[in-house]
Amino acid sequence: MTDVRLFHTADGGEIEFAGPDLWKVDIKLDTGLETAVYLSWFGGNERSHDHGDPIDAHHSHGPEWWGNIGEPVERQMLSETAHVVRSLPATSNNLLKVEDAMRRDLQWGIDDGTFPELSVSAALVDVDRLRLSAAIIVNKEEFVVAFEAPWGE
Repeated sequence: MTDVRLFHTADGGEIEFAGPDLWKVDIKLDTGLETAVYLSWFGGNERSHDHGDPIDAHHSHGPEWWGNIGEPVERQMLSETAHVVRSLPATSNNLLKVEDAMRRDLQWGIDDGTFPELSVSAALVDVDRLRLSAAIIVNKEEFVVAFEAPWGE
């Protein structure tokens, strides 16, 4: 799998560029799962729900993310992780809710067989900063993907 390499900033995902000078720039590619994980957690429609119950994947609220246009409902990215991180206060108890959202956002990889094993973790690295990580097993090889993000923005 090859994707455009994204990295997380305070303003969202950015494309990574490489090149010898300003006049000749290449877009860096990612051959692992990093971009897929990033888009699962921070791309797509942010899910919203008034009662804190698990989100129904068939009913997203808010503007439609361009990457979901034309995709069947079961393949749309909804980014519950981004919604939870932006809407809940930064407390140690809410870390479990963040981890649950992270797992649900990556469930597509389990369901379609892309990766048979997955573990996730969320940790506070500062008062308002969070580290999200996933360990994914593919063909008996472990891939670790991690991003830091502001909590509450």
